[in-house]
Amino acid sequence: MINEFLAHTDPPLVDYIELYNHSNQAVDLSGCVLTDDPATNKFVIPPNTSISARGFAVFYETNLHFALSAAGEKIYLKGADGSRGLDGIQFEGQASGVSSGRFPDGAAEIYPLATRENDQYIELYNRGASPINLSGWRFTGINFTFPSNTVIQAGGYLVVAKSVTNLLAKYGNLNTANTLGNFGGRLSGKGERVALSMPDVQINTNTPGVLTTNLAHIIVDEVTYGTGGHWGNWANGGGSSLELIDARSDHRLASNWADSDETAKAPWTTIQATGVLSLGSTRSGTPIDRLEVLMQGESECLLDNVEVIGTGGTNLIANSTFESGLTGWVPQGNQVRSTLETSGGFNSAQSLHIRATSRGDTGANRLRTPLTSALASGQTVTIRAQMRWLRGWPEPLLRIDGNYFEATGRMTVPANLGTPGARNSRAVANAGPAIYSVAHNPVLPAAGEPVVVTARIHDPDGFSTPILLYRVDPATAYATINLVDNGTGGDAVAGDGIYSATIPGQTSGTLVAFYVQVTDNGSPPAMGLFPEGAPARGCLVRFGDPEPVSSFVT
Repeated sequence: MINEFLAHTDPPLVDYIELYNHSNQAVDLSGCVLTDDPATNKFVIPPNTSISARGFAVFYETNLHFALSAAGEKIYLKGADGSRGLDGIQFEGQASGVSSGRFPDGAAEIYPLATRENDQYIELYNRGASPINLSGWRFTGINFTFPSNTVIQAGGYLVVAKSVTNLLAKYGNLNTANTLGNFGGRLSGKGERVALSMPDVQINTNTPGVLTTNLAHIIVDEVTYGTGGHWGNWANGGGSSLELIDARSDHRLASNWADSDETAKAPWTTIQATGVLSLGSTRSGTPIDRLEVLMQGESECLLDNVEVIGTGGTNLIANSTFESGLTGWVPQGNQVRSTLETSGGFNSAQSLHIRATSRGDTGANRLRTPLTSALASGQTVTIRAQMRWLRGWPEPLLRIDGNYFEATGRMTVPANLGTPGARNSRAVANAGPAIYSVAHNPVLPAAGEPVVVTARIHDPDGFSTPILLYRVDPATAYATINLVDNGTGGDAVAGDGIYSATIPGQTSGTLVAFYVQVTDNGSPPAMGLFPEGAPARGCLVRFGDPEPVSSFVT
């Protein structure tokens, strides 16, 4: 039966039709016909094509040589003699990038299928010099056991998909040889433990003369990923996958993972609306003379070619293409980190890189720019801009001050997010050491009390002596102290893997900024920093801060 189809696509997606064998026996499809016109056999299924019991077969637009109508039509599956209809479905308009199908597989009803969950996958990489047979290996966190004769070649990739059909439609490098599935369960966006284990046959002789055979599964690799802290900011619904930076590193540490880089994939999208300035209100009768831009959620995007066109047909935005830098544009509140991009604009070099840490509003969290002349209530106006999605929430809002008129839309988000079956976008041959479990004690030191900074460090190449750099505010010069694990200089226990250094006591009210720096023994060496982005970002400790005294209780 016809089990699933995708009819509304933009590159790199392609239309497809999925067939499902609901029986317990293999079915021969040789000579059967798929078509959207009952009078024409548009695609004849090749000889020796069969579907195993409870199995699937997918035919893509590139093989079918016909596309499905996004506006709606009929799909027919006919028998090999062409005279007998085996199955047929009729559908109406389809949302872009959203497939429809029977749920559960083989059911009578057809529903739009959720695409985000169906995009989930786990990628394996064999960094060794020999092939690995994964037969019988399995995952914890999702439900999947590798079938017999599954081999991942040296330097090769293998993808385990929530929906194989969905992934093959979106990624040209994936095929049935390097993509397996479908796995059961789902990957939590909030974090969970995922483990890969291999089978191990164990023979026991607990009872004299009696042998028993047990099958145990030995953990080979695992990660407990999460959100916040050192985990990426965009892998939980922001458009990125979670990628390992250095395949040789400790996969359990958050600092060895990063959000995939999707910033080069999306096209420019036109956000536009035309209407009458009505139902607005400005403060104390002030003129309608400002455009405001805000994002509807945490996100980053590019903005260019901004236009506000009134009755006279003239663009009222003076610096509409940002070729004069940010002149006239004021980022505020949760969009204050927005900056000028000097390359990659729409039709010119420069554009505005909007960075929104959360949803904007009409108060302080927005970008604003003046109009060269005021508008009047009742005028017809067009708001138009070019915007390109980079990460996060894809919906902006452009509004005339006073809420007289607004333009909204959704920037195009590419379908082929992440790099399943290929080198990670954030991969490097040698990443710097992972620095983690950093703490200082006491947390609130008294005036003159020394502070011990501790950290754990890991790198597959080993590392040189880690150093603590600190400065006493407002000075900008840093002092340097070695972190040691030898039981001296504030280190509590020698050889326990916790490195320590002591910041001397300071006078009351003194603020000290510090960070940790370590270089590994790789060739060439790589450096790690904590916190990431140091010294622009640093850890802080204040001496002699009085503890508040209050009768308030919880």
